[in-house]
Amino acid sequence: MKKLDNIFQIGVDHLIIKNINIEYPEHLKKLTMTEDGGLQEGITERGEGFTIYSFTKLTKDNDLIPFVNTLIFNPNKILDGNNLNNSRAGRIYDALVSVKERLLQKDIKLDYNNSTVETVEININIRMKFELLKKVLDLIFYVLSKGKSKCTYGDDSNYISRDRRKVESYWFRRNENVYRAYNKTLELLEKEKIDIGVDITRIEDKQSPHNFKKIFRDKNLKLDLMTVLNNFELIEEDFKRRWAEVLRDSFRYLETNHAKEIEIEYRRFKNAQKLARERKKVDPSTKLQCGVYKYLYDNFTVFDKKYVFDVIDRYHDRNFLREKAAAEKYFKDESGLNLIGFLADFFCTTFSELVQD
Repeated sequence: MKKLDNIFQIGVDHLIIKNINIEYPEHLKKLTMTEDGGLQEGITERGEGFTIYSFTKLTKDNDLIPFVNTLIFNPNKILDGNNLNNSRAGRIYDALVSVKERLLQKDIKLDYNNSTVETVEININIRMKFELLKKVLDLIFYVLSKGKSKCTYGDDSNYISRDRRKVESYWFRRNENVYRAYNKTLELLEKEKIDIGVDITRIEDKQSPHNFKKIFRDKNLKLDLMTVLNNFELIEEDFKRRWAEVLRDSFRYLETNHAKEIEIEYRRFKNAQKLARERKKVDPSTKLQCGVYKYLYDNFTVFDKKYVFDVIDRYHDRNFLREKAAAEKYFKDESGLNLIGFLADFFCTTFSELVQD
């Protein structure tokens, strides 16, 4: 495997390019049946990391529908043989040249002069174990999807009441926008039998054609191939802005919802424990529950120990140091706010900018 020079940069993993001029020998043309009972005439050529379509449809009502020539490709697979590295404008151009040269060997000629970019899939690789980032990824996908994100361990509409420790990946689809986060090291090992020897978590999204177009339309730019490549920084800036907003919304959720939920469960337990003590005076066999911090630890998601300590500060005037020491026993490793700050460094300048109104 090649040296992974481009592994940790924000870049493209997948592109769809249309309006390509294609010339090909007549013997490559095929006639196939369409799903709606019509016919389709043209070519479909596949290679390592790319598929190109060029055909015309004839519907069952005999209406001719010219199909826009389309190239779907992964520049990283074309250039490296795998999709670990990320591509920016220069590598995308090199991959397009490679596709053109490979197809020319089959007498298929491509001309990109009038081609346009329909959408891209952009991502960032983060050098950290997926397990370590799982807490913050769980939060941001919960907030992003309003409790409807998909993962390998089911779904739940209540963030605090869910044990998500078995999750291996997250994804959420809104209209044609697809957001994902997963263990890239594990995926390469299982799907491509490649052991990269580095722990990598990937965060990525695929823009809908409408949203991708808006990135350039807002700058009064067209979507022709060279304009997109020459202004690649617009794609990166949009990616960073959108994920910074997700992190900001996640932080606000913690402050406005999660903190209150922790306090409600804390008070509920304390009230139940008080009632149990009163009953025990009458009935000695009444069983008292475990301590409140073990109860919270065993039954609920606590994103950061700060939210437990804040409750202690509100309800313990004299014994807050003793209570914090007891809570620390269970929540010393719950430092999700540090993870939000860590991710914020990838998507905005400072954490303070992320959380400001």
